[in-house]
Amino acid sequence: MSTPFTFFRRHQQITMVSIVILSMVAFTISDMMSNQTNHFVMLGVLLGGIIMGFSGIRQGRWLQYSIGGAIFGGIAGWLIPGSISSTDGFYQDSAIGAFDDQRIQETSTRRSICNAFMAQAFSKVYGAGTERFAPQFRYYTTLQEDAIFGELLKAEADAMQIVVTDEMVSDFINQAVDSRLSAKAFAEIRTGLNVGGMTVSEDQLFEAFRHEIAARLAFTQLSPSTAAVAQPPGVYYDMFRRTQVRQRLNAVQLDVDAFLPKVPEPATAEIESTFAQYAKKFPGMDGPGSPGFRQFNKASLAFLELSWKAAQDSTPVPTDAEIETFYNEKKDTFYRKEPEEKPADDPAAAPAAPAEPAAPVTPDPATPAPDAPAPDAPKAEAPNPETPPAQPAEPKAESEAAPQPAAPAPQPDGNCLPYQDETDKPAEPSAETSPPAQDAPAQSPPADAPAAPATDAAAQTPATGGPDPVPFVIPPVEYRPLDDELKSEIREQLHEERIRKAIDEKMEAVMTGLREIERKRSAARRQVVDQNPSMTSEQIATEMQEVHQSLLDEMKALGEKLGLSFVRTGLLNRMDLAADEQIGPALGYTSGAPVADEVFSRFPQRDPWEDANLFASDRAVRNQFDLSGNESHYAWWITEFSASHIPTLEDPGIRDEVILTLKRQQARKLAEERAGALAKLVTDGLSLPEAERKSMADSLQGQTVLGDAASAALVLKQTQLFSWLEQESAPPMSFQQPQLRLGTINWSDESGGVLKAAGDRFMKSVFDELGPERAGVVADDDLKSYYVVQVTDRIGDEAVLQQLFLTEGKQFGFRSGEISGLVSGLIAQPVMNDWRNTIWLQYGIDLAQM
Repeated sequence: MSTPFTFFRRHQQITMVSIVILSMVAFTISDMMSNQTNHFVMLGVLLGGIIMGFSGIRQGRWLQYSIGGAIFGGIAGWLIPGSISSTDGFYQDSAIGAFDDQRIQETSTRRSICNAFMAQAFSKVYGAGTERFAPQFRYYTTLQEDAIFGELLKAEADAMQIVVTDEMVSDFINQAVDSRLSAKAFAEIRTGLNVGGMTVSEDQLFEAFRHEIAARLAFTQLSPSTAAVAQPPGVYYDMFRRTQVRQRLNAVQLDVDAFLPKVPEPATAEIESTFAQYAKKFPGMDGPGSPGFRQFNKASLAFLELSWKAAQDSTPVPTDAEIETFYNEKKDTFYRKEPEEKPADDPAAAPAAPAEPAAPVTPDPATPAPDAPAPDAPKAEAPNPETPPAQPAEPKAESEAAPQPAAPAPQPDGNCLPYQDETDKPAEPSAETSPPAQDAPAQSPPADAPAAPATDAAAQTPATGGPDPVPFVIPPVEYRPLDDELKSEIREQLHEERIRKAIDEKMEAVMTGLREIERKRSAARRQVVDQNPSMTSEQIATEMQEVHQSLLDEMKALGEKLGLSFVRTGLLNRMDLAADEQIGPALGYTSGAPVADEVFSRFPQRDPWEDANLFASDRAVRNQFDLSGNESHYAWWITEFSASHIPTLEDPGIRDEVILTLKRQQARKLAEERAGALAKLVTDGLSLPEAERKSMADSLQGQTVLGDAASAALVLKQTQLFSWLEQESAPPMSFQQPQLRLGTINWSDESGGVLKAAGDRFMKSVFDELGPERAGVVADDDLKSYYVVQVTDRIGDEAVLQQLFLTEGKQFGFRSGEISGLVSGLIAQPVMNDWRNTIWLQYGIDLAQM
């Protein structure tokens, strides 16, 4: 019986020669293998040569057959990938080779190594929470575009012969962290790096940085700059004016979707042709509201919401007894009345003036002769030679016989103790010879001492001649009475404290419960992987679908148990998630970043099926400390990621999306037409004579959205004052100067409500094209709503603005600052977009068709 080994032994010499020749060919053209596009070509050459060589052995023409098979296999290897890759995954050909899922993954992994290292370096040097300020290697938001454009820049760097050394890598890192990263910290970060389950060696780290820095240098040297382009003063004045002029709007909103019932269903042929035309384009790529069905990166969330009002309803209101107890415990701290201070010129509040010690009292019969010494004269100057004075006890050092001048009046110092004048204090006898001062009797004066002047007892002064101390009287303590007003204040305070405590306790219980659920998922995932370690991440995701549904059921049950509402979103892109009315405005409980930013910062960069960030609980809060009670707290999970891709018409939800797009295009025309008719009514009312002039509210009285009695009535709202551009404050730790941004248009009759999607086109219409004497129609930037608007209360005189502009221009020349940066950006952005498109086309890639 013949076997393959028998055949090999029979033709051993010819077989070995064939293998050696093919191996030599493979080594000779090994450089071709560095390009991944040629892998299939080389595989075809080897397989074709071997198979055809064996086939030609019996005819004795094995060499000729091998060469022919190698040529045929190489051609097949070159043609087949292009014909099958478009349906089996991402594939894009270019002048530097084809980009498929594997190459995109390798490029993304290398870039993730650098970005992860820089983020951890910032965290080490500047503290936790500063990772988002670290320099990142990124050129586009979508994975494929970012990876491919980085490779195109690397090709440009190679053409420019840019070489990046290890010293340049070290300099790049040190410059980013201000040379504050120690060798120990560097080693800790490097050993801790784990990108896609792969530990990164030092050689891999430096190689990744060399590659990315070279691409960055090419970008820096080739990208256009407008720094040297001088702009006329009119450009700067226009930007300056946009920051100064302010106004209000009266506005009526017409939602485009309200007109959808009036639009018929599109035909099947129209649906298919529209999808084929716009399948590879993103929505809005060709202009505001333009069709596009290419999918953005999307994420799905599940969250539990605890609103302030729900917590308020479930928290008991303090009773009168509790209020009284709180009042008694805290009245000395919070409710003590301040004593009334009398004016400084009030005689009753002024201290008594000191007596003049040098002015003697007018003598009477009981007083000594005029030549007698004054009462306050030193006793040593009038001794009695016959009767020596009694020897007093040894006086203290500070008690001299000579009297001191009267002390100034005591001044209040805010202390509770009464003022004591040490200089007027009588000399105290020594403790060795005298009993305690309070029990010692007054010393009798010498026998021949002159009699003291007869004065009223209340006006007598101490021996030193100073005034009596002002007696200290503790003022009575008064408190705010516990009346109905104070009870109401205390009740609100205690109730709010209880609500916040209840929210904190419930949210902590929710987070604890979610962590328990997450541990179940981790155990289930380990079990799936242990059963088949060779499974891909996509296969693991498929196996975990049932587990994920059970986790969501447990999350919902946990919310019902604790009184929180359960919500699950569909797949949303960043803009749609940020516009979500519930969790969209919420901020991270610890990070303070918008939830949309938190979610998409965790989007997988290397593998779209990576699930490391799924079902990881986090907290957020919306309108914290809002006085109107619109505060809400969230505990949320990311349940699914969907990477940007080109869909098919049969994908779930895509056909409905195409139909909705076609119907909205027709609904916009109806909404604009209705808005134009309403604007004409308002303009006609404003143009009437003064006595007959109608306001916007009067002109639109009784009007409805669709113009028929069955539709909703129009709602007229007014905005607060706003400007075209406003200065935004630089967030803490941002290392940036404040920048200019589009002004925020807040409604004056809604707490926190804003006019959404009011972009530059909207601002240009309401500031440059409309005046107070007529109404106009303006659409938002998404073309989802049309507004009938009237400008009111415009503030900004042109003559004054021009003078201010000249003053600032003379001082600073607008060489730097917000206006200069904005002007450069407005000019540089279109130029930058054109340059990027040139790079794409240079390498044979049409970005619009990718």
